[in-house]
Amino acid sequence: MFLLGGCKTIDVKGKPDLLPYMQKPVVFLTIKSPDNLQKVWPELMGQVEIRLKEMSTLGKVTGLKERNHKLDSNPKLRSEFRTYLSTLTLTGISEKNLAWKIEEELNSPLFLLLDFVSYPCTKECPSNVQLVIRLKLIEAH
Repeated sequence: MFLLGGCKTIDVKGKPDLLPYMQKPVVFLTIKSPDNLQKVWPELMGQVEIRLKEMSTLGKVTGLKERNHKLDSNPKLRSEFRTYLSTLTLTGISEKNLAWKIEEELNSPLFLLLDFVSYPCTKECPSNVQLVIRLKLIEAH
């Protein structure tokens, strides 16, 4: 998990037991781009996706293009996916019934969510915002 701030960078290196999740397929999920990053967001997410696909500990990574292609061909799934992602990012809770449907259609038991939040910065910061970026591994079931 990585946390980036406007004042400093904090690298959290917790050691959870990820062995049961190694080499399993994952779907890369992202939130909507923040207003101030709309121009660079697609390129930034593309770079993150490339890095994820290079990680030997992950199985097959369903990237943004492949995911969007599957969602575009199934409007009901796209609607359920948007509802799932909104619920997940707003509450932090994975809605299991929707997750199961998405898991089945995208052939992956795991979701990797890149969550990005912007907060007002403290007086000590050289900028006016503090950015927090989290990568969360979520079981679909």
